[in-house]
Parts: sequence; C-alpha cells; structure tokens
Amino acid sequence: MAMSWIMAGFLIMAVLRGGAPELRRFRQFLPLLAGWAVGMAVWLWFLFDVLIGAVNGHAGLLIGAGAATIFCVALAAGAFTRTIGLAAIVPVMIVLMLLGVPASGGGLPISMVPDIFRTLQDVLPLPAAVDIARSLVYFDSAGLGGNLLTIAAWGGAGLVLNLLADLWLAHRARQGKGIPAEVPRVGAPGKAAQADTEEQREDAALAGSAAAS
Repeated sequence: MAMSWIMAGFLIMAVLRGGAPELRRFRQFLPLLAGWAVGMAVWLWFLFDVLIGAVNGHAGLLIGAGAATIFCVALAAGAFTRTIGLAAIVPVMIVLMLLGVPASGGGLPISMVPDIFRTLQDVLPLPAAVDIARSLVYFDSAGLGGNLLTIAAWGGAGLVLNLLADLWLAHRARQGKGIPAEVPRVGAPGKAAQADTEEQREDAALAGSAAAS
C-alpha cells in the first residue's frame, strides 16, 4: 500500500510532464493533484481492503493518509520534472522508491540492512508511508504523528520548489527559451495557436463587415 501511494504521487507528475507540457503554472497543477490524490487513495484502499483483504478497517485514516502522501510526493516530484524534464524521472525514482525499500523495513527488518538505510529511514517518504500503514493496521496509530510530519516536510519542500520553478520558468519564457526539453504537441496552446485564433477573429470581422455593406 505504501509503495502504491508513492508511485501514484510520482507517476502523475511524470505523466503530466510528458503528456501535458502546456501546463506551466503551479496553480494549474494543484486541482489536478488534489483530485488525483483523493481518488487514488480511495481506489487503493478499496483494492487492498475490499478486493485483496490485505488490510482491515481504518478506512478513513488510510484514505486520508494515502491522499496526503500522494499529494506531498507529487509536489516533491513535480519540482524536478517541471524544471529538468523527463530526465528527472530516474533520479526521482531512485530517491523516492529504490532507496526507500530497504530503509522502510518492509521487506527486511531494519536491523539487517546497512547503516546508511537506518539513517534514511527517518528522512525518506517511503519508510514514513510504510510506518503509517503499519501503525494504522497493527499498532492503533502509534507513532503516526512523526511519520506524517516527514511526509508533510516533503510536501512543504515541494511547494517551495514549485513556486521557485514558476519564477524560473517565467524568466525562461521571457527569454524565449520555454520549458527545458519541451516537445511541441499538435494542437497544444502556444504562439502558433494564438496566431491562428487571431487570424480567425480577423477573418470573421471582415466577413461581418462585408455582409453589412
């Protein structure tokens, strides 16, 4: 469940970066991320509880924690996919997922992994998400607050970085450079589309003038 939360937060920004490069302002992402986070949290709870039966009860808390994790991870991942481009997918995946698996204690007890992962356990979002799910299902929410703070810290850092990314991308746009590694799409809003719209308006105005005369 925790890995699914992390993947859901990461994938939405990777998909939007590759499939909707015209979304350039952070405020354009926020409603999409909020809806995605809540929808995926509900679906993942339904999958793991109702369909698979891997977890039982605590539906509201699991959905709320899942939505918060997905949203915060998406903010953190988006700060890099928006500025670096699709090349950021690999390092973001390594940090958010691959390093978090041994540090989470989910597959192996944390005492059996190298010391570096014991340090990362208190920093990375995947170990925090695993502890959230574990504490809700087995330990009556013990230790929930600290793990939520870790997730919130990633979300807060992502928020600040996205706001800075807005300023940087706006500066690049003023210089005519656009988004790094941006691939134009057919029908995507841009200068060409705006020019076509203005031409259509002028043609319609001329046609109206001719009809009136």
